[in-house]
Amino acid sequence: ADLKSSFPLIDEHYEPVVPREELVLEYSDGAAAKRSAKVARRVRELLAGSILFVGHGASCLGIAGEFGHYGYVGYTSLTHFELKDVGGERKWELRGFFGDVSHLSDKQTSLDSAW
Repeated sequence: ADLKSSFPLIDEHYEPVVPREELVLEYSDGAAAKRSAKVARRVRELLAGSILFVGHGASCLGIAGEFGHYGYVGYTSLTHFELKDVGGERKWELRGFFGDVSHLSDKQTSLDSAW
């Protein structure tokens, strides 16, 4: 059975923001972070309104960096950026905490992760 019959909301005309031809083999977390930053940049250019990025470790590090924040990114942390008008210019700003782990019962495990 095709996916559309099981999942009617699937966009059969979806085009990835990074075509397969542009992907290269990645051998490090830094390469994954760089690719994720590129994806975040393109998605921000293409979409208006709220955007949810879901990732893990290095991909979250790259996405956060593209929004102008660098630092520790725990494996299960959350970071919320909001687009605001600042002095007539649209700018992404951090809303709440960077790398927030308040939703976890075991916060220390995330804080002790690789990043």
